[in-house]
Amino acid sequence: MKISTLPGEPVENQTFSAEQINEAMRSVGKYSPADEINCNGCGYDTCRNFAIAMLNGVADKTMCVSYMRKLAEKKANGLMRAIPSGVVIVDKNMNIVECNKNFARLMGKDIEELYEIKPGLEGADLTKMTKSAQLFKSVLIPNGPEVATREVREEKKILSFTVFSIEKGEIAAGVVEDVTAPKNQKERTITQAQKVIDKNLSTVQKIAFLLGENAAETESMLNSIIESYGSAEDTGEKHGKQ
Repeated sequence: MKISTLPGEPVENQTFSAEQINEAMRSVGKYSPADEINCNGCGYDTCRNFAIAMLNGVADKTMCVSYMRKLAEKKANGLMRAIPSGVVIVDKNMNIVECNKNFARLMGKDIEELYEIKPGLEGADLTKMTKSAQLFKSVLIPNGPEVATREVREEKKILSFTVFSIEKGEIAAGVVEDVTAPKNQKERTITQAQKVIDKNLSTVQKIAFLLGENAAETESMLNSIIESYGSAEDTGEKHGKQ
């Protein structure tokens, strides 16, 4: 029996063993029946049929929506952890959706310890961590600004917040910088604070897009983020040495 993906391009429909099919499924994160969501996003009725299509050479991993989304989330989370500034994403109820360790550190020792127990702090109440919660609320209201900035004194530190809406009325994100860093870093921190914030703001916006994006272009977009982030970091280091 032959199947055809394009006119004039017949492809032999081969028979594969159960182990070959299971291995193909594992390559897209399908390790158990519970992982076989059969969403049809790839164009096939079941995840198993999609695996067979991959073995036949008429489908590839990027067609699997759930696999690409998980891959995007893993890479986005890795990028968030690498950003030197604090980053936090919250919902309309001021509950944390995701944050990095640098944000937890800036919020104080207790929050940092909580982060070690529950990385990402999903579900935690932002209003109990910082005085800046109102700033996040301001960008979420229908007629609120798209981006808001403010310096907030938190105990012995002065934190610079840049907050923006990801989805109006639903999700907002913030990039946080400590402008009262140790003396040997203070000058560099102050002079480059806005550049760092701008760089991270752009990165976080792209991360936020990726976390809600199901397109097969995820891989190339992630690579462009990583490249742009690296270039900005190199520029910052050169500026700091001058």
